[in-house]
Amino acid sequence: MRSDTTTLLTACALVAALLAGPPAALGDEPEGSPVVITEPEAKAAPVVEERRVDFTRDGFFIQAQGVRAWELFSGFDNDDDAGLNVALGWRGFEMFGGDFEFEWINRFESEGPPGTPDIRTYTIALMFRVYPLARLFAPDSWFNRVQPYVRAGPGWQWVDQRGGGGDDRGDFSPRFGGGFDVYITENVVVTMGANYHHPIGRVDNFTYITAGGGFQYRFGKSK
Repeated sequence: MRSDTTTLLTACALVAALLAGPPAALGDEPEGSPVVITEPEAKAAPVVEERRVDFTRDGFFIQAQGVRAWELFSGFDNDDDAGLNVALGWRGFEMFGGDFEFEWINRFESEGPPGTPDIRTYTIALMFRVYPLARLFAPDSWFNRVQPYVRAGPGWQWVDQRGGGGDDRGDFSPRFGGGFDVYITENVVVTMGANYHHPIGRVDNFTYITAGGGFQYRFGKSK
């Protein structure tokens, strides 16, 4: 009798175990546990390299200046006057540059006796520049925001004698000068300078000096 009871209990235990299903594996979440959703790992922000401004970079520029002209004429008595200078140029190799320019002086008004002509001049020139301090500092240095230069080059000067029966004439006119550029932004520059005009040949008695200032625009961006 005891044996039959034991057998019956064992059979009931086996049936109960089969109905309950297989045992949970180690580490399994118990049924009914909340599902935890983890946030994806934040992606690292891309590293943006700061672009440095190169104040000595290669590139073209345009320039316009208002100028004041002081006459050093020989044989003529004329007043000083003002005019305009415009240029298209190129800057390269940090220290060097050049420009093709046109300059117009409105009128050196006669102060001599009646019959003395007023003088108007037109000059075209090919000028070469050297920036002697450009390599002393890093291209993006604040010290390179102000760049002095010296310049020289050949030109052609045309003299228009207005009134007094003088004849118009033209000839070579070498020019020498200097100045400095001040960078307001990477592209916008305030430029100031002075030049000595030394005409020769048929216009050798129309020497004058100019000084002025204006703006320059440099094309392109720093690399």
